[in-house]
Amino acid sequence: MQLEEVAQLKGLGGFKGLQQLCRGVDVGQPAATPRLWLRLCHAATIVGTVRIRTYELKPHSFAQPRPRPQGCHRARVALGGCGVLDLDSAEQSALHLAVLLHACVEHVARLLRTAKKPILYVGQGANDAVDELRALAEKANVPVTTTLHAMGVFSELHPLSMHMLGMHGAAYANYAIQASDLIIAVGSRFDDRTTGVLGKYAPLAKKAHEEGTGGFVHFDIEPSQFGRVINPSVAVAGECKGALQQLLPMVDPATASSPERTDWVAHCADLRKKYPFSYTPAPDGKLKTQSVIEALYQGLKVHSERMVVSTGVGNHQMMSCQFIRWTEPRSIITSGSLGTMGFGLPAAIGAQVACPDKMVVLIDGDSSFNMTLNDLGTIVENKLPIKIAIMNDFRQQMVVVWQELFFDGRKVATKNTNPDYVQLAQSFGIDSFRCTTTEDLPNAVQRFIDAEGPVLVDFRVVPDICLPMVAPGKGLDEMFLPGSITLGDEKPKMEGEAPS
Repeated sequence: MQLEEVAQLKGLGGFKGLQQLCRGVDVGQPAATPRLWLRLCHAATIVGTVRIRTYELKPHSFAQPRPRPQGCHRARVALGGCGVLDLDSAEQSALHLAVLLHACVEHVARLLRTAKKPILYVGQGANDAVDELRALAEKANVPVTTTLHAMGVFSELHPLSMHMLGMHGAAYANYAIQASDLIIAVGSRFDDRTTGVLGKYAPLAKKAHEEGTGGFVHFDIEPSQFGRVINPSVAVAGECKGALQQLLPMVDPATASSPERTDWVAHCADLRKKYPFSYTPAPDGKLKTQSVIEALYQGLKVHSERMVVSTGVGNHQMMSCQFIRWTEPRSIITSGSLGTMGFGLPAAIGAQVACPDKMVVLIDGDSSFNMTLNDLGTIVENKLPIKIAIMNDFRQQMVVVWQELFFDGRKVATKNTNPDYVQLAQSFGIDSFRCTTTEDLPNAVQRFIDAEGPVLVDFRVVPDICLPMVAPGKGLDEMFLPGSITLGDEKPKMEGEAPS
């Protein structure tokens, strides 16, 4: 929207005309309280190039702003969460866009200066903001943790990466969130898999919010997410890439080298060393899902820039997150919130069709693979060179674990009667073979990687429990760590309902 178009809005009936452009939201004068303010305008969106009058908020206050004299800028702006529309009382012939987005982003920059232990909590809404995210993390010296779907948006080989957080995420990431005084959510939504029980979530950030020295920042393109789970100290509505571009020049680089910030980054590095992903190897040279995925990653990482991994749902899915280091955005295609078993094979087909130059790898469990194995015919029909690795333990192992822990060991419908996957794939004309021991694993992985057409490997693995695990009713830092719990032993008492 150009400057002259703003003046033309007079002919649309003032506020009523703007309301039409703002998707019918009830737009009004700035409110005295942040909650009412968000209620008035949280869903309105205007994006375009306009000349705006900027406003400044007092730190930690959402009271009515005071205009800066002669404060005009050209910007790509979004009205929502931090913006209101106001009619200039002194000049009824023109409408002025009173944009608080700039002020909110300035507020974020101030919090980055005052917070001692900030962390970036990044979701897939930031997948198009790779450069901006890295620049922000490095300029402010802030550790970064990601959700399942955002793995790779910030390279997990970067020294500031804390990898994936959450229910089966990195213990060090969960501990860091709980110890942080400023959680900056970028394109993420505080879902229950990444927060644990809310009453115990981020106690230091809640305290810092009350004191005005930190709290919660929420960047999201969908303003209705604001306050749905966590009431943010600052909410910034709009595209994450543009918002981070606006934030970057405001960040004080001197903060990165402050004693508090360097101590915090060193503490996070210590957490990574103290609580790494780990597992107990299977006896007698047998395979575990973790050992297979580790070997696959070691063989495939030279192809990481052109590799796309899809998964089914279950232990193999979470262990893929844990034992592969993700360096590119959108390099994992997986079913998150709904957890749809059988997703992996059709997703791999879609990824290969969409990206014919990519190396597409399906890491699947036998239970998930059984749901859609008929699509092996689709692979052959379309000559798709998809690589399929099945973690075959003849059971729905994640569900078995929940039955053990939450249902007194009553196991129902979790043992599988599987086909012979090698013969099944061969009947379709797909190269296939089986691997059963750690001794055979290196050669099996190399053959898997070198295959020119589609290939399937049946890895016979020993069942295991996926750890770390945040149980229902527990805080994010109350985890069962590797080695702390095994199936068959005396099991701890669980609180709350089984995961769904």
